[in-house]
Amino acid sequence: GKARLENIKELLGGIDEYVRTSLEADLQPTLGSYLSEVALMTDQDTAGEGDDAVTLMTIHASKGLEFAHVFILGLEEDLFPSMMSNVGRELEEERRLFYVALTRAERSCHLGYARERFRNGRTEYCRPSRFLRELPQELLRMDTPLSTSSSTGYSGGRRGYSEELPMDFSAAPVFEARPARPSRKVFVGRREAGEEAPQPVSRIGKLRIGSRVLHKRFGEGEVMELEGAGDDAKATVAFDAGDTKKLLLRFAQLELLD
Repeated sequence: GKARLENIKELLGGIDEYVRTSLEADLQPTLGSYLSEVALMTDQDTAGEGDDAVTLMTIHASKGLEFAHVFILGLEEDLFPSMMSNVGRELEEERRLFYVALTRAERSCHLGYARERFRNGRTEYCRPSRFLRELPQELLRMDTPLSTSSSTGYSGGRRGYSEELPMDFSAAPVFEARPARPSRKVFVGRREAGEEAPQPVSRIGKLRIGSRVLHKRFGEGEVMELEGAGDDAKATVAFDAGDTKKLLLRFAQLELLD
């Protein structure tokens, strides 16, 4: 009975939070949009409270839950915040989600990011998320790597975390591929690596509905809709992989194929 009462209180608290954050973002709160948001949650209520196990979930699914220890991984620019949500209202929503993730922890919260990732056939170097820099430094404990030769410092250096404060988030280049071996050909979309790449499309003027474009993460696709102008220009692209994305052109780095 007590657990169910707490669930009802949590439901009411979640609705109140949804209404408040929607109004702060100049959005009209509706029952449909609220249900769409809570539908992202998993069936965590079926797990026993005393289960000795690690629970993996999205930040959306963690709303309303608390854990003694929380690990938030992937705190890198273009990942969290997302490449497609790093300006304006979308960025504020990402920042709010980061706050939600932090406040799930009762005793400790561990933050991590990768210095480099292997994606789309190449190594991409990552920068720590701007959200890390926004945290009060006096509340952070920077752990020293086990090996002094480890390349995991925030500044991209080889020293321990404790030697790197204040944190420098600009040293590691983003999307810098390692040189390909001469005996091996690397293909990116329809081009061979080494060929002169076309200039990315940053304005609507170069695009038309039906244009074929290439995105370095989502691959090839077709422009379905165009809206806005200047720095606010956006394109809705149906990618061949099956996803449809609305992209801000000045950040999307689309390449026109035809």
